[in-house]
Amino acid sequence: MESEQKDEAVEPVLRELSWMECDACGGPLRVLGHCKYLCVRCGFLRTCMDTI
Repeated sequence: MESEQKDEAVEPVLRELSWMECDACGGPLRVLGHCKYLCVRCGFLRTCMDTI
């Protein structure tokens, strides 16, 4: 018996959360990669090296 294979394209999962807001202007943040968040409104960049 041959196993069935599904030829589905794997889409990357964006882990953007609606509660994440920019500390500088309050705009929405876009996830750039591990521990990097960029504000789409003002360009502020937050990393895991930042402390609150």
